Amino acid sequence: MAITRRTSIRYLLACALILYILLVMLPVLVQPKLFTLGTAVLFTLSIVGGESWTSYVYRPWCYKYECCMDDWIPGNTTALALSLKEQLYGQHLVHKTIIAAIRGHLDNPEPPHPLVISFHGPTGTGKNYVSKIIAESMFREGLKSKYVHLRISTKHYPHRSDIKQYRKQIEHLISSKVADCQRQLFIFDEVENMPPGLLDSFRPFLDYQESIDGVDYRKSIFVFLSNIAAYAISNYTMNHYLDGNKREDIKLRDVEALIMKQAFNDKDTGMQHSRLLDSYLVSHFIPFLPLEIRHVRQCVNTELKARGFRQDEKITEAVIEELQFYGPSRDAEIFALKGCKNVVEKLNLVTYEKFGYTENMYRKKNDEL
Repeated sequence: MAITRRTSIRYLLACALILYILLVMLPVLVQPKLFTLGTAVLFTLSIVGGESWTSYVYRPWCYKYECCMDDWIPGNTTALALSLKEQLYGQHLVHKTIIAAIRGHLDNPEPPHPLVISFHGPTGTGKNYVSKIIAESMFREGLKSKYVHLRISTKHYPHRSDIKQYRKQIEHLISSKVADCQRQLFIFDEVENMPPGLLDSFRPFLDYQESIDGVDYRKSIFVFLSNIAAYAISNYTMNHYLDGNKREDIKLRDVEALIMKQAFNDKDTGMQHSRLLDSYLVSHFIPFLPLEIRHVRQCVNTELKARGFRQDEKITEAVIEELQFYGPSRDAEIFALKGCKNVVEKLNLVTYEKFGYTENMYRKKNDEL
């Protein structure tokens, strides 16, 4: 029985190889008539099995190696919405705007220009985290995808005197990558530390035009991250709280106006007097509001769960005590100074120093409970 099964598998593999040669190789080597027949068969199979089937026939290496096709670039906005709901806390404006913006951009076969979104807010509020979630929902390989490009200003563009060189680097990066595949994600972090004027290098690629030198940039996405307007966002949120209003009542249009004004006028920052702003090429300025104590508690509990720990109010509150908060008075310090940025480090400190648990010891104690 084993011999018969092995023989059948070999027979099927041989048939598949012969079919591949007939449909792909012979049309090129024999005569055009066969090409017409092969094309017709492939077209039929594409209807039955999907477009990706024929893509794999012509590019069999794409089974293993990342290619510019839907299987590798799914653009899964359902996964994006779920991840934001389960992993991002206290950012209702981010949830609403990101999902609508990316879904609308991906669903449009001919968007007017690339999607350009700019994240603003205090440290530890989730800007980098959301960028990671976007990459993971759009690309199978996430941040490791060859179609995702992360640049950090203090690392890649540190010197103002080298701005001409940086402009050439950015222009080459964008033009060469999009020429290879239109679905690209460019993430530029710490934009506030960019040499003033460097951001204008992006303008030709972000403008309302179908193509430049035969390359269509409209399906790409650009994400800018910065602390620009962080104080204005925090101050607006604080005043909103002092007026007795709900956090969820904060509207995007109100905070977005503050961001645009400060970003354009802030001295010695990457966005100062940028042509991207006065040309209205940034699709959305998205504020990340300062996190409250309740949101930081959620971060602690999520980290406990990620480590396989049970939720423990005693540990959660001990971590909260190690973090810094501010507010209108000492009796009302409700906002986290660093958001959730130091939660992992403080949790390590608390579980080991205050409770005497290493991670393995705590897992064992969980099993005993």
